[in-house]
Amino acid sequence: MDFNYRAKRIMTSNEVEFFQRLRRANPGGYVFPQVAFSALLEPSSRNKWAAFKHISQKRVDYAIYNNRLELLCIVELDDRTHHPKKDAVRDAAFASAGIVTLRWQASNKPDETQIRTQLEQFKVI
Repeated sequence: MDFNYRAKRIMTSNEVEFFQRLRRANPGGYVFPQVAFSALLEPSSRNKWAAFKHISQKRVDYAIYNNRLELLCIVELDDRTHHPKKDAVRDAAFASAGIVTLRWQASNKPDETQIRTQLEQFKVI
């Protein structure tokens, strides 16, 4: 088979700008964009295959780590493509593993100080 491909950007310009804000708000840690759920969650239910299939094609916008590469939280930048009911299911999956989800609206992004305050409130930095 002969397939052709072209390079694809990992983030939109809006997401790149917010990524830079997150990095500045968490200077001693790391911010990884577009991380697969399956890199962050491991199914613990009896039907592991079904649980894995449920998360295998999904990604978080950003995963926030400390300088020891311990996951602190995930961050979602919500735009018009996000749906509250689906987001609640996603958030519950992470909450079941003890992982905090922080959400901000793409149309009203917080500045670095607000991000840092939020991260400190959840004791993630």
